[in-house]
Amino acid sequence: MQDSENPLVSIIIPTFRRANYLERAIRSALSQTYRNIEVIVVNDNNLETEDFNYVQTITESLCDTRVKVISNDGNRGGGFARNNGFKNSNGDFIAFLDDDDQYYPRKIEAQVNYLKSYSEYHACYTGNEYKYSTGTRKYIKPIEGDITIPLVELKTRTAAGSSLMATRLSFEVTGGFNIELKRYQDWDFMLRFLKDFKIGCVPEVLVSIDMSSRINVGTCEEIIENKFIFLNIINDYIPKKQQLQIHNLHKVDLAIQLLGLKCLKSSFLYLLKGRRAFINYPVLIMRFSYNLLRCII
Repeated sequence: MQDSENPLVSIIIPTFRRANYLERAIRSALSQTYRNIEVIVVNDNNLETEDFNYVQTITESLCDTRVKVISNDGNRGGGFARNNGFKNSNGDFIAFLDDDDQYYPRKIEAQVNYLKSYSEYHACYTGNEYKYSTGTRKYIKPIEGDITIPLVELKTRTAAGSSLMATRLSFEVTGGFNIELKRYQDWDFMLRFLKDFKIGCVPEVLVSIDMSSRINVGTCEEIIENKFIFLNIINDYIPKKQQLQIHNLHKVDLAIQLLGLKCLKSSFLYLLKGRRAFINYPVLIMRFSYNLLRCII
């Protein structure tokens, strides 16, 4: 490490079509109690658009030498943007921040201290606060080590999102994000990470996730297509004897996602296909019923 006492942390913020949220995200990174950071904003907007130009305006107005902007050659997607941010980073530790989310002030300090204290882990995540239009919900469920099965069983919400910090070595070995995937890039990254490394958890809520600004949900057809691409991916990481059980779980999860877009016919189709998941995951009955009620009211 360059500085074993105060290693440099690179905070990578990809941004696309949410320039109105971006300044808030950057300020939360700059306001960290841990000071040895660089903030790399990756402008993934199409060239010469209002959003592209606004990113430049925001970052220049902050007048902070710790901030630098990398511009893609047009919209290349979140995976490409994160990889490009990493290529232009210098940190011993790598953290990510979505442009509509915010760090609590102690987020980076707590994670650096954790990874310095527990050398067996090459990444750690924190609890999150989810902000909905109807209110706020805090979530933390510490699961550590090889969390492959809990991850694909949807028992933990950690993936390579705003709560993650990883060592530079682990990012390099994992190979970054798969830019061919339109969704589930963070899940794919985490599954590949867990083949070689273990992950720990800082048991504090240190990230605020804004759920009101989701702009890339996709159509019903896109959600279905991407879910089955993901199911093909996870087959390489779970025992054959568990594949049917976990596939059924994700079919019900797909049914719940489709309720959010009011795709009722498709939702009930995948609920029927995955119904055996209720045997192993009875909580899904409550989740589906709750979301169905929200859909029809």
